[in-house]
Amino acid sequence: MKSILYTLSLLALFSSCGKDNDKNTSPKSKLELISAHDWKYDSMTIYDGTVTVDNMADWEQCQRDNVFWFRSNFEFIEDEGPTKCSSNDNQIAYYSSWGFTADQSSIVVEQVERRIAALSDEVLILSWIEAAGPDTSIYRLRLKK
Repeated sequence: MKSILYTLSLLALFSSCGKDNDKNTSPKSKLELISAHDWKYDSMTIYDGTVTVDNMADWEQCQRDNVFWFRSNFEFIEDEGPTKCSSNDNQIAYYSSWGFTADQSSIVVEQVERRIAALSDEVLILSWIEAAGPDTSIYRLRLKK
């Protein structure tokens, strides 16, 4: 009886060790996360110090369905998505290069810096501050997979 229990204990130990090894994958880098797939608008808000406004509330569907790529070769592409606002619009709305700041806390496209507030396999949240005279607004753009 003791040998059966001992054998079962060893089997349980070895099978649990195998499961732990499967889970020990290294975390993805920011480059791997941001370039793994395209990104779509989820929300965009503006906080002016008093109230938060849904900036996408008045957007047309042709603007809401745009698709963004941050390629691993540091190409940035904005695609018009399934619907265009005008049939004359190019499918590729914007093409440029992109990169990270030295500490990878922000991305930069065309010398415009956006702080990475969150980045996962599913969500990319960018934020930035814009000042116009005495008024300052905080922008928050949420992109989803």
